[in-house]
Amino acid sequence: MDPTLQHLQNHLQNIAPELFESNAPCILAVSGGPDSMFLLWAMKELLPLEQLFVVHVNYQLRGAESDKDQRLVEEACELWEIECGAFRVDSSAGLAKGENFQDWARRERYRIATEIALAEQAAFILTAHHQDDQLETLLMRLLRGAGIRAWQGMPPRGLVPTSQSGTFSALHSPELLRPLLEISRAQIMEIIQKEHIPYRIDQSNEESTYARNFLRNQWTPQLSTYFPGWECNLLKLPERAADYKALSDYLLNSCISLSPTETGKNEAINTHIWTAFSAELKRISLAEWLTKHQIPYSQGQLEAAVQALSTLQTGQSHQLSPELTIHRERESFHLQKHDEKNSSPSTPQTRVHPIEEEEQSAPVIYVMTNSLSDETAHFGLSGATLTLQKRTFLPEENPEKPQTLPSDTLYLDLASIQAITPEKEPGIIRKWRHGDRIQPLGMQGHQLISDLLTNQKLTTAQKKQTLVFESGSLILAVIFPLEYSTIYSSSKTTTTPATSPIRAGIISERVKCSSATNECLVIKVKDG
Repeated sequence: MDPTLQHLQNHLQNIAPELFESNAPCILAVSGGPDSMFLLWAMKELLPLEQLFVVHVNYQLRGAESDKDQRLVEEACELWEIECGAFRVDSSAGLAKGENFQDWARRERYRIATEIALAEQAAFILTAHHQDDQLETLLMRLLRGAGIRAWQGMPPRGLVPTSQSGTFSALHSPELLRPLLEISRAQIMEIIQKEHIPYRIDQSNEESTYARNFLRNQWTPQLSTYFPGWECNLLKLPERAADYKALSDYLLNSCISLSPTETGKNEAINTHIWTAFSAELKRISLAEWLTKHQIPYSQGQLEAAVQALSTLQTGQSHQLSPELTIHRERESFHLQKHDEKNSSPSTPQTRVHPIEEEEQSAPVIYVMTNSLSDETAHFGLSGATLTLQKRTFLPEENPEKPQTLPSDTLYLDLASIQAITPEKEPGIIRKWRHGDRIQPLGMQGHQLISDLLTNQKLTTAQKKQTLVFESGSLILAVIFPLEYSTIYSSSKTTTTPATSPIRAGIISERVKCSSATNECLVIKVKDG
């Protein structure tokens, strides 16, 4: 047997012995490219043909070329007597939504493969991700600032991604196998040539339109010249991530507390142990706790939660998102999920506090980290989404003509924010509290937020939903709720009711953008 094929067999016996012990059926995702055609050939060499079912998805994106890919897969399966199902999908559905086509196509592949796996009672779905794909994945995660947990890369065996956000669902019985992760593209091509395995090349992969193609075509080919052995070094990162995971699990377990009548799914964090941790250990343990319960969060939301929980009193809660609250009892922190159709938590233990108490404590909702590039956080602003983005101030965004700027967006000069903010002290978004003041745009003196909101004619409910952006102990912006729709004039303290686009809020004179502004912090309130 070929050494590469033997290595693949040993690897499969290690990660999925069921394939050999119980003849478990499996679905092969085959596109017609060299990687997936090698996978198809290899599996027919290693497993009985009746165990295999091939799924091919034709997105009809490349016209006749897409049809040729489908024909190749169908003809190969017919030649090798393997059952095959080819599915044609309308790619315009994904493109019409304006989303990333590759993300949409990936979800469609997994959806179709999962449906077939359930129909065929298949235990596994196999994909042709190989070692070079793993390297590209690790590089992309590093360049995007992913944490150590993400350095684990793609696992050889795991759950099938099924949701739009890329999270995993345990509702599907088939598991995902990536048996080629220890085999390089060069090894695959060597056997392809040796065994005369047919394949087709998708010419769009040669274009650097997408990030992965850019790395594959323009960057990684030159890395070996400047960094010999970089592949081996990068492939050691999953080991480092595994070490980190073991330590973070140990840290989390050291502060987990269980009620005698509760299961591990309802585990809580011991407040006395957790609050004694350093800020770094608080962040790691809280992140592991949320991840363990499959709760998505942004880095800003995590920082805000750490800061809020460190001073949270017994009986108080911190709202991590519109769907989830972290509640403090005397000895522990508990996760409480909310019903989608009801703003009150579904857990009977939840205590709802009056707005006055929330305003008095002014809970932190978001912490702006230095790594913020384009991060969206959900704060429950009457069904709105608050988006923060650091970016270049565009020439067409004329600060001298505010009427030309979108009314649902606030622009803050980033250099001014950094000048105001002490070193290592992040900017935060929190609920406003009585006594807060701001120097509104166009004014010399300061004004109480409470007076400003009254002058803006906000209702009591709208006032309760208003937020402030604070940096260096100064209020730099007031953020109105989505439903507020009046026009604010910087030269007057009155408002004029209007049906014009919704006003996002008011910024401070100290951080206004000018013709000298290079970078800005953009805060936008929108539906979502």
